[in-house]
Amino acid sequence: MMGLPSTPPIAEPVRASRLWIAMCALACLLIVLGALAISSLVITALAFVFVLGWLLIGGGALQIAGGLLFRRFGIHRAEILFGLLSVVLGIVLLRAPVVSGSLIGLVVVGGLILDAVSGGLLALQERHPGWRWLLLIGLIGLAFGVSILLNPRLLLAALGFLVGINLLMHGTVLLLAALEVRRLASNKARVSEMI
Repeated sequence: MMGLPSTPPIAEPVRASRLWIAMCALACLLIVLGALAISSLVITALAFVFVLGWLLIGGGALQIAGGLLFRRFGIHRAEILFGLLSVVLGIVLLRAPVVSGSLIGLVVVGGLILDAVSGGLLALQERHPGWRWLLLIGLIGLAFGVSILLNPRLLLAALGFLVGINLLMHGTVLLLAALEVRRLASNKARVSEMI
């Protein structure tokens, strides 16, 4: 009869202590970058558009190369076409970053409005515990989205704000995970000392 599999060890305390320090450093860097991004919203949005443009150009070039390299297989034309479209879109983003960033912001705000309306309607329809909070979140998202649509000059700032908030949230979650790794490593070390 086979025994139950043992659970894998959490991590060696020495490795875990190094890991949590690296995680903590990365988390602090993300939090600082998020705070900087929020402090200069338009610059953040333009940097986002700039990086996205270069990524599209690089990815498109790789797609074109892949299409040319594998032209014996039937899909090379589509691969080359999508690669060319990616390169052209990347060039457009780099040539007109303000307009491109505003359009990206418009799409994001449109998604925010749709999410807010659908979440609010779902909260009203289902009426499960906490439905009032969902409705409040929906109303806040709707007010935020509509206020940006009524003042299109805020589209770039909204995009920069969302990038900054994203960095802050990822940094905070990573910091919490690092502290949990530290706690688990110290518990493991205490258990090892007791044995």
